[in-house]
Amino acid sequence: MPVKDRNSDASTLRGLLRNATPAAGLGMLFDAVKVYEEFAVGYIVLTGSYLMYDLLRGRKWAARAEPVSSFDEYPFASIMVPVYNEPAAMVQKSIDSMLSQDYPNYEVIVADDSEKPLNVRGDQRCKFVHRKSRDGFKGGALRNAFGHLDGRSKLIAVFDSDFLLERDTLRRLADKFTDSRVGAAQGFMDTSRNLGKTRFTTFMDLVSRMSRDILEGRYRRGGFVCAQGSVQMYRREAIDQIGGVAPYKTVNEDLDTSFRLKMAGWKIVYDPSISAKGMAAESYVTFKNQLGRWTSSTIREFRRHTAAFLKSECVSLREKIDSMLFLSLWTTSLVVTPTLAMIPVLFLSSEVPYSTEASAVMTALPVATFLGSIKKKGDIKTSLVGLGYYFATLLPGYIYSFGAAVSGLLREGTFNKTLKGTNGENNGNSGK
Repeated sequence: MPVKDRNSDASTLRGLLRNATPAAGLGMLFDAVKVYEEFAVGYIVLTGSYLMYDLLRGRKWAARAEPVSSFDEYPFASIMVPVYNEPAAMVQKSIDSMLSQDYPNYEVIVADDSEKPLNVRGDQRCKFVHRKSRDGFKGGALRNAFGHLDGRSKLIAVFDSDFLLERDTLRRLADKFTDSRVGAAQGFMDTSRNLGKTRFTTFMDLVSRMSRDILEGRYRRGGFVCAQGSVQMYRREAIDQIGGVAPYKTVNEDLDTSFRLKMAGWKIVYDPSISAKGMAAESYVTFKNQLGRWTSSTIREFRRHTAAFLKSECVSLREKIDSMLFLSLWTTSLVVTPTLAMIPVLFLSSEVPYSTEASAVMTALPVATFLGSIKKKGDIKTSLVGLGYYFATLLPGYIYSFGAAVSGLLREGTFNKTLKGTNGENNGNSGK
């Protein structure tokens, strides 16, 4: 008895389906799906190339030292620390590091939105501002804290409550403002405070360092760089000029502020050699929720500001174009996720499913990106583990991000808290 050729059977099935119902336009559907797949592959290649170019460029610049200007007399500065139901022990260590700065004149304002006032200590430089509502989320807490600024304050630094500062962090951020055109400065958000706590925190440390190099490359070529939520400083004059922080409800107050600063003609500078250590997500589920909030809120702020930003005479054409490429990173799930649903249709459309090409691109780009981030021997194992996480969570990750992106397009946001420090810290591994 002859052995059946399964490929021949599949080909026959496809042919019967295509030819049996020509009136229904099934053949046109197959062709349309294949065209969409071609578009999706091109989109993935564009965003992947964009990331790889900045990653490699950033690594090239990483070893170069910049000339540093300093104030003859440092202006009074304020550190703002937004807090929302965080572990007191974690926050206390962060505040202690903030009170140990080698900066001559500054204050620390703890903007506490916790359900009960946080039980932490400070010295005479500390102000504890507790709100009874969560109105406006983190941005609302910061806006409220601005009302408690010392009248002498010229520079305002913002650090999330899980960040440990180096002794010179505040001073080095302030040095960026010797240039009168600078409205904001961003440092590196190192996520190694809980490094080694779980395998996922080790992977996230690699992602954090990879992101640092990507942002460095983007900044060096004059691309779209914004303030990113922590390890950042603002010029008070610039913030007052644009109407303050979070004049309306937003989950992404730093991106909103960045847009308004740029359109007002202020510069935003980035220096990854200035850093503070915060906590990484300790599990994929926590990171997934965090990524969903970033995705929806980023798209939401682009929806709010893009038209005005592209028309602004204060923004260069290079940065306008790059802002659209930056947006493409956050909208990739909108393009890719439908291709995953189309795989059964594509299987019936030709001898070899066209999605094979899409799958190859989706495989090659993350492999290249992760391997391109390796700087030392220990990164090899971490990179391989990271690739395992990527492919294991590819389908659910794209589906979740797709929902977050749609939410950013259609709805106003709500704040989803990222759990940090709930099980203590791995002090033995932190920073290594």
